[in-house]
Amino acid sequence: MAEDRFLLKDATLFDAIGLRRVDIRLEKGVVSEMGVGLLPGVGEEMINCDGLLVAPSFIDLHTHLREPGGEEAETFLSGSIAAAAGGYCRVVAMPNTEPVPDSLGVIDEIRGRTLRLPIAIDLAASITKGRKGGEIVEITELTRRGVKVFTDDGNGVQSAMLMRRAFEASAASGAILAQHCEDESIMSGGAMNEGEIGERLGLKMISSLAETIMVARDVELCKAIGGRLHLQHISTSRAVALVSEAKGDGAFVTCEVTPHHLLLDESYVGSGKSLFKVNPPLRTIDDVDGLWRGVASGAVDVIGTDHAPHPRWKKDLPFESAAFGMVGIEESLSASFLGARRFMGRNPGYLPKLSVGTIDVEELRPPQISVEEFLWLLKLVELLSLGPRRLLRLPNDPIAEGMKADLVVIDPSVKRVISNESIWSKSKNSPYLGMELPLAIRHNIVNGRMIVRDRCVEVERYWR
Repeated sequence: MAEDRFLLKDATLFDAIGLRRVDIRLEKGVVSEMGVGLLPGVGEEMINCDGLLVAPSFIDLHTHLREPGGEEAETFLSGSIAAAAGGYCRVVAMPNTEPVPDSLGVIDEIRGRTLRLPIAIDLAASITKGRKGGEIVEITELTRRGVKVFTDDGNGVQSAMLMRRAFEASAASGAILAQHCEDESIMSGGAMNEGEIGERLGLKMISSLAETIMVARDVELCKAIGGRLHLQHISTSRAVALVSEAKGDGAFVTCEVTPHHLLLDESYVGSGKSLFKVNPPLRTIDDVDGLWRGVASGAVDVIGTDHAPHPRWKKDLPFESAAFGMVGIEESLSASFLGARRFMGRNPGYLPKLSVGTIDVEELRPPQISVEEFLWLLKLVELLSLGPRRLLRLPNDPIAEGMKADLVVIDPSVKRVISNESIWSKSKNSPYLGMELPLAIRHNIVNGRMIVRDRCVEVERYWR
């Protein structure tokens, strides 16, 4: 296969030092030259990026790929194709599979399945053996063998004493403990958020206290013992406040929010559609705004998709009986940006703080969006791209000559109506079906290969 050689012309590049206009030449999987006024060489394809935003490709800390054991819903190949379509170059696969990756032997066997895929897949190991909550895995040993994230996602670790031991191992090894924040003793088999809408629908409900109690407990454990705590898919304004306080106290506490919790609220459940059943549940509009304030302030570190594919027979059921979860990795940026627009409408003038240097937004913004919208777009890209790199301790330097060519090209001018046919994931349980979403991933270049070109994944070229 011929080597991919590209010149990204007139790119507005956003990376770890900020925003700038530059031409970027890509050869042999790396950035070979950067400058202004570069011309394409012989056999080199020029990609016009005028009016588009270029950034390091995204990383997801929270993806369910279902393999092994759940291939009816998703596979490593189908899930990585969907992730590539969403602008990702790497994902962390959750361990609620069969078998559970809780030992080196199982992890090595599963890792063998993740080679030669569109993107990189890191395996998260479980915190407890079999995800049963009874005995912690060999965290220190597995960390030495390359595992960075440990989680029982799908269930929170209920035992405070067991979690204390996990923090001791995290403090010694540097492992990330990613906690699913729910105290099961007060969940009561609920299906949606506790409140007036749930009462009106007659559904069993999940109190926000289930999240608050688990967050508060683990924050205190992290403060007392050390280690690295990452709170998965927080959904309440109270959780944001607890995270912000913990950061102020110097604890190594980070958190993620999902695109669906940034866009949707509990009123969507009123439709009765099980596509809106997710765990943690969609919360109140006040909680949604609380999450956005956490995004703006820096309390929220990353956007994690919690991409959770299910076959139709698990979702086409009455709401209480249907499986929790929704797909969304392909639309993570678009759904989050629509959520930002709605938040701006409710809170005029509320703008985010960026963690990068000074930015001349007025001069470099794409003409299709306002200055305020562009600031929010940059913040979302920061949480999808730069934030995950910080947490995983991956290279997070500005794009420069000699660097690996993982770049996403974002088109701010596009609007799309989401349909079954537009979803690359093997499962179609998307809450965005029928919705018009803004923005699109125009191109995604991973390891120097353009695996998404003009919004289409190049499956035939690379993987069949």
